[in-house]
Amino acid sequence: MRQYRYLAAGAAIAATISGVAGSTSQELCAGSSQNIGGNYYCKAVKAITYKGVGYTGSYNQVTLMDAANGQCNSAPHSFSGQLAPLCDEIAMHIRGPVHLNQFAVYYQNKAPTKKREPIRKRHGHQHLHKHRAAEEKREMITATIDGKVVSWANDYNGAGSPAATPPPNTPPQANTQSPGDSTGDWLRAGYYNAQSQTLANLTFLNNMGGQGSGVFDTSFGNSLAYASSHCNSGSSSPQILADAVVPSNTEYSIWSGTPCNGNDCGYSRPGTVPFHGFNGGSKVFLLEFSMPSDSGAGGANGDMPAIWFLNAQIGRTLQYGKPECSCWTTGCGEFDVFEVLDSGNFRCKSTIHVQQSHSGGDSNYFTRPTGGPIKVAILFDGPTNSLSIQTLDSSTAIPGSLTQAQVTAMWNQFAPDSPDVSVFQMP
Repeated sequence: MRQYRYLAAGAAIAATISGVAGSTSQELCAGSSQNIGGNYYCKAVKAITYKGVGYTGSYNQVTLMDAANGQCNSAPHSFSGQLAPLCDEIAMHIRGPVHLNQFAVYYQNKAPTKKREPIRKRHGHQHLHKHRAAEEKREMITATIDGKVVSWANDYNGAGSPAATPPPNTPPQANTQSPGDSTGDWLRAGYYNAQSQTLANLTFLNNMGGQGSGVFDTSFGNSLAYASSHCNSGSSSPQILADAVVPSNTEYSIWSGTPCNGNDCGYSRPGTVPFHGFNGGSKVFLLEFSMPSDSGAGGANGDMPAIWFLNAQIGRTLQYGKPECSCWTTGCGEFDVFEVLDSGNFRCKSTIHVQQSHSGGDSNYFTRPTGGPIKVAILFDGPTNSLSIQTLDSSTAIPGSLTQAQVTAMWNQFAPDSPDVSVFQMP
């Protein structure tokens, strides 16, 4: 979606990804590509894995938005390491027609099995960002577990040990149930279920600032706002997404349940509704969704559903509008998961947008799920610098925690010579 519109666990994953199943994107595309609406399509697959994702570079980080004169200032921000810059906080964005049935995010549990204590510095992989103070090498994740708000340090390989630290100025949540189990290899830190109307440690926002929350001005337009249950307007407080299809030309985004406090998110547009995204180099997203046909829908994005991630700074400043007011144009990061590029198409492509020389996308595609929901795993693995989108069996559960064996099986569910998997090496 263009803006216009760990280590025992880590070793197991690394061994799997180093010989990840499937063929290269070029092999699957040989002699079979079609040009449809200016976009090339090769073959329907069930999984796409990106290798060599992170690199060293910089982008322009917004430092000021002045609505009085419409001016935005920015400063260079350097990054490097595994999955960089996609190891920054990200938010998931969804454009209809999409029916989201379930959403879950998991981080590795580094807590001791018998007694929880503050995370200690361990060997392994870490991401150090130059804009943070030298001594601050970890970020905090906050979740509600067993009915209690807890937080833990994330050193970009997942979650550390919880320590009870309630976040200040937390707005009232639409639902404050526990997002998952308190023990396991991978802990569920946020969860949504449409049928049961469960919402735990997640927030739904949209670009309708000025309607109940957020702001609107003639310089920058709408900021983020709390989304109404059908995402067709803003709201004055957090709402649970309705169990319904969000229609064409309607967008919303999914964030953590932790609001930004002071400068802990970096710069945000004055008056917006800023929340933390999902951070770190290793995490797992499990989704259940469908993209029903909406033939005859008008508008710029009629019958063009999409699911994608953006660097969280984009939403907190300006997703649509003046390019100098967003870090997107200078490559802070976008990861398209399932995207329909022209109205009515039944093929969903995936692309990574960073700086031009390091961007890339697979011309193999996923079949759009129009007839009913599918389940998908989106896997981020910092130590191997790899991302993967894996379609799952319909019987796959979205539990309160995951074992390492379950995560490894998601990476390695297809046979070594399977034509259902495309492996894309990033430039």
